[in-house]
Amino acid sequence: MRHPLSTLIFLAVFLSVLGGLHYYLWRRIVRDPFAEGRGRRLATWTFALVAGVLGTGILFGRLLLQWLPRWARYVANGWLGLFALAVSILFLVDVARALVRTVRPGPTEPERRRLFARLVAAGTGAASLGLGAWGVRTALRRVRVKRLSIALDRLPAAADGYRLVQLTDMHVGATLDGAFVEQIVAEVEALRPDLIAVTGDLVDGPIALLDPWLQPLRRLRPRDGVYFVTGNHEYYAGARAWLAHLPSLGLRPLQNERVRFPGFELAGVPDWSARHYDDEVKPDVARAVAGRDASLPLILLAHQPAHAEEAQANGVDLQLAGHTHGGQMFPVTVLVHLYTRFVAGLYRRGPFQIYVSEGTGFWGPPMRLGTEAEVTEITLRRA
Repeated sequence: MRHPLSTLIFLAVFLSVLGGLHYYLWRRIVRDPFAEGRGRRLATWTFALVAGVLGTGILFGRLLLQWLPRWARYVANGWLGLFALAVSILFLVDVARALVRTVRPGPTEPERRRLFARLVAAGTGAASLGLGAWGVRTALRRVRVKRLSIALDRLPAAADGYRLVQLTDMHVGATLDGAFVEQIVAEVEALRPDLIAVTGDLVDGPIALLDPWLQPLRRLRPRDGVYFVTGNHEYYAGARAWLAHLPSLGLRPLQNERVRFPGFELAGVPDWSARHYDDEVKPDVARAVAGRDASLPLILLAHQPAHAEEAQANGVDLQLAGHTHGGQMFPVTVLVHLYTRFVAGLYRRGPFQIYVSEGTGFWGPPMRLGTEAEVTEITLRRA
């Protein structure tokens, strides 16, 4: 169970920021462009209704998941994306206008100021809708297969060419359902990998609802098995229940455990966020790698790149991670680059390497801008 005080503090801060940003958006697209009167009141009530209804859908979507139709979940989460785009565009406009005003004052006449505000509001609306439509198109198109080769020290000649597939951040739940799982399974089946690694955030909801959507996973039968580590979203959905249930779908969880194969060893740890839950197994890379065979390379499955420093200190050769979605869409891409050095792709720090996938699905807004979902096929090579 998560600490109740930290949960309350998080909710209070989150709702305060969300409320403040909605006020900022209302002021810039309703109050400033419209003069006092019926038009402004109508626009204000419309804005409040849309923000209230869709905001409720976002906040309580997990509780209402089994009752809300799919289109309603898409609309609610789509509003979150359009909201983020509109606020970001307006913020950039306001920063630019403030810089211009330092050398040239803006118009002081009320009508000219209102005309400018209307142009900004209309331009922001058009740009947000255009970018949002492009983001939806990118997010919902067929997931690409990304192929790469990674060289490992001490990889035996017999294991050269070993192929594994990484799936991560599928987020089956609010907007991605059984049809999405079926598509991904078909892609992976065609690749015929030796091993499959699922690095967390597979689900966003209860077993009773999502289990029928996950049934296609049973068809994944690579030679060396399907291995799973938790992501932060598994803990929101009830990690203990899911960890007990996933083996029935053919996924073997790794909880600070290690498995040996002829050419390498594979370890897995719970997500970084498990340390916030009193009744869950905490991530412990040192425990997972204890007793390893130093003559073989060691691959670690860990959902968050935050484990990289600990992995490197414990002699891990390669960490496979997800969590970041590559930023998924602006403005989150900017925040993710501030949050971690490992955003997307392959990084090397001496003998240690980490590959961060951009994610197989998406979370929240059904949008991707500047990023692409991926099924990752990794071929291991001798260094």
